[in-house]
This record gives sequence, structure tokens and C-alpha cells, in this order.
Amino acid sequence: MRPKHHPMTHHLRPRFRARIAAFALPALLIACTKPNPLDCTDGTCTDSAFPFCDVDGALAGTPQTCIAVACTAGEFKACRGDAELTCNTTGTDYELTQCAHGCDPGVGCRLCEANQSVCTDGQAQTCDAAGQVVAAQACPLGCFEDQPRCRDVDPSNGLAMYLDMAATAPDLILSDGDFILTGNGTLVHGQTKTTLLSFYLFGEVGGSDIRVVIANHVQISGHVRVAPEKLNVHGLGPALAIVANDQITIDGYLDFVANNLETIFPTAGGILLDGCTGGQARITNVFSSPIQSGSGGGGHATKGGDGGTVGQGDPVLIAGGMGGAPTGNETLVPLRGGCPGGADDANGSFPVKPYIAAGGGALQLSSRTAIKIYSNSILNLNGLPPPTPGGSNTCYGGGAGGGILLEAPAVSLGDSARLVVNGGAACNQAGGIAIPTSLTTQPTTNNDCRSNSTLSCSQGGNGAALDGPATSGGDIPFSSGPSYIAGGGGGGLGFIRINTATGSYTKESNTIESGVLTTGTIGTR
Repeated sequence: MRPKHHPMTHHLRPRFRARIAAFALPALLIACTKPNPLDCTDGTCTDSAFPFCDVDGALAGTPQTCIAVACTAGEFKACRGDAELTCNTTGTDYELTQCAHGCDPGVGCRLCEANQSVCTDGQAQTCDAAGQVVAAQACPLGCFEDQPRCRDVDPSNGLAMYLDMAATAPDLILSDGDFILTGNGTLVHGQTKTTLLSFYLFGEVGGSDIRVVIANHVQISGHVRVAPEKLNVHGLGPALAIVANDQITIDGYLDFVANNLETIFPTAGGILLDGCTGGQARITNVFSSPIQSGSGGGGHATKGGDGGTVGQGDPVLIAGGMGGAPTGNETLVPLRGGCPGGADDANGSFPVKPYIAAGGGALQLSSRTAIKIYSNSILNLNGLPPPTPGGSNTCYGGGAGGGILLEAPAVSLGDSARLVVNGGAACNQAGGIAIPTSLTTQPTTNNDCRSNSTLSCSQGGNGAALDGPATSGGDIPFSSGPSYIAGGGGGGLGFIRINTATGSYTKESNTIESGVLTTGTIGTR
């Protein structure tokens, strides 16, 4: 039997088969060829991950290629003929802008003509006789109204003349273990001492003296401390102000500390004023038993806690010192820190101390461009607890929180950054241990009271924080027998002020700003 053949192929003539093959070859080539998704010969980029067409290859090296973009918003990238490429507002693509006077590879669009200075659209430029840009400056605060220049920062507390020196000043780079001594303007690192470019200003009424440090760029990392070392005629250390031409960045822990708690030195920028300093405790003897009321906590943005009393009218009443009253200005003009907790009347046996627990210090940071406080960094200007009293019968009030003033066209706080101006807790017993002031929004609680057969004492007050006010020291009843000591009051809360170009600042999650916080617009001139 002869094999069967398919009716559609067996009888095809050779010439017709050749025609089928000729038509099939182009179809196979089309099926195996895909266009390059990064090619932008037609001027378009369709992949959102590669949005920009690098026409001439000036950015990535290969002409007519779609490229990824990660840039700083508003940043000039390159010229393309008489147009400039600048980063868009989200930092994900470039925008093309035609320049009326051509594009300069160094600055972007040329704004000025020959022998001209101009300021427009947030840029100031000067052109030479050939029309080339010889000076250019971004204007974060905008252009001055009737002059071809940028508006400049006018720092708080009259520091403009010092900011004018900052452009030619050295950088200030602070690292772990550094001490800034505000009394004499010295930077100490180990055995090395460096004299900073700085000036000493006597404070206005109601304000602290100020040590002004001048720098171009400021970078603070690690644990850096600020202390007064040398005190002024009032026994107080000057505040610290740093003025910078460029950015101020903090990636660490800036800590205002007492130079020596045992000698009762205050923090830099604390202040001593009638009314805001905690009221004195009273010391006396009844039936040969020494008794002492509590002194008041210092005040600042909020009131300090009152000192506790001994006795309740029968057989004796010794009133505690009043808590310091709210004082100061939310703008921190004049610059100042917190008031100290009260001491005691000494029962006439030795000179009266004006204070015991130091108020928190005062810090002003002023930058022409930006202040960046990175993640987990801390500015600690807390009020202090009383120094450890040794074996004496003492129970003094805590110091009030200080003041933090930040001002720049832009201020940013990183994740979990902390600005703290909490009040110090009161000491509540003889020989008690001073508790460090809280670095959170939680109030600092007092020490446990450990009464014994020869001493009876009441609780001291809590230091203020964002989540709770300063509290008063506990009262204690009196009867013959042991010594009686009433609790001192806790220190009040301090001020935090942030001034920017817009009156607002940026922050990431979990930041802590424990103080009476206000914002404002930065001064310009």
C-alpha cells in the first residue's frame, strides 16, 4: 500500500514553497528582537526608575540613555546649551529651564549682564566686564528688597557683628572628650588647650553673660561638655553662643555640666535673680534637736516646687522656702538659663549661700544656612539636683531647666534626637545621692527617704519635665526626739526656641523636646 500524503503539502509546487519561506524569515526576526528599555533616541523614558534622558551622555557617559536620578532638590547639575538642568522638588528627576542670558557651567542660568550685580529668584550673582559670572550665592532667606544681595541672618541677642566675622573664621570641629570652657573661651582635649576665636559679652538685665564663639563650619560629634570654669562677679558662668557661616551639625551628646558639684559651680548660663531663685530653707534647734525646712526649687519657664515645712503649728512651725516664680522670655532674648534652687538661712552660724542646686545653662546656635541634629543626638541643658550633702542635715530644692535657642534658615531633628531642659529633683535626706536629671519627657523623681532613730525626713519634690510639673517637698510633723528635715521643692522647666525662615522645622519620629517649646521666624537684615 502506498503511504498517504497530506493534501495541502504533497501537491505544492517547488516555486510556491520558496515563497512561503521568504515570507516566514522577517516574522522570525521580529519575534526575536526587543527594543532597549533604556534607549531614549525618541526623546522619551518610560521606566519610572530611569526617568531622565541623558541626550549627550554628559551625565552617565552614554548618549541617548535613560538614567536613574538621586539629587538634592533645587541643585544645579549641568548646562544643556542655553538651558540648565536642576533637581526637581522630590530629588528624583532633573528639570530643564531655558536661561535668558545663557547657562554658565559653574552656576547655571546667568542672571547678570556685563558689569552687573543682581539678585533674583533666590540667587545673587555678579558678572565681570565680559559678562562671565565671578560671584554667585544662593539666598535661603530671599533677596533684599532694594539691593542686589541676599537677605542675611540677623542673630538674636545682638550677635550680627560676630556672624559677619564667621565667613573668614576657622572651622570648629568638636569630638568626644572635648570641653568648652565659657569663662575664658578655651577648648580642652586631654592635656591640650586651644584658644577659640571668641568674645565675652556682659549680659543685659535679666540675662546671662555670653561667651560668643565664631566659626565657619561647626561639627560636633561624640560627648562634648560645656562648663564655666571661671565665674563672673555673681558667681555664675556665662552662656555659650556659637555663630556659624555654614552649617552646624551635631551627631553626639552636647552636655552642659557643673564644673565641680562639690564646690557648687553652676552650669554655663544659669542665672540668679530675686523671685526665680528658690526660697531659702530655715534651720533652727528645738529641744536640742536640729530641724530644717525645705528650700524651694528654682523657676524658669515654669514655677519651682515649694519647700516643705516642719511642724504644723503645734508646737512649732518652720515654713519652707517658696518655689522660684516663672521668669524669662520664651524667645530667649535676653539669653539665659534656669534659676537655682534655694539654700538656707544658716541659722547665723556661717555666711548664707545664695543657692545650692545650679539652674540649667543657656545655649544659642545661629547659622547662615542650616542646623542639623542627627539621630539619637542630645542637647542636655537640664537643671541640676543639689550636690551630695555628705553627712550634713540638708534637703535643698532642685535647679530649673535652662534654655536652648536654635536659629537658621532650616533646622532639622533626626530620629530620636533629644532637646531637654528639665528641672532637677530635690535632695531629701542627709547623705543622699543626687539623682541625674531625666533625659526624657518624664519628671525626675526624688530620692527615697531613709529615716532612722536619729533622723526623720519627708520626701523631696520632683523636677519638672514635659509630662509633669515640679512638685513641692513634703511637710513633716514635729515632736521631741530626732532631727527633722522637710523635703525641698523640685526645679521648674526651661525654654526651647527654634527660629527658621518659615517659622517651622522638620523632625523625624520619636524626637523629644522636653521644655516649653515655641517657634518663630529668624531675624533678617
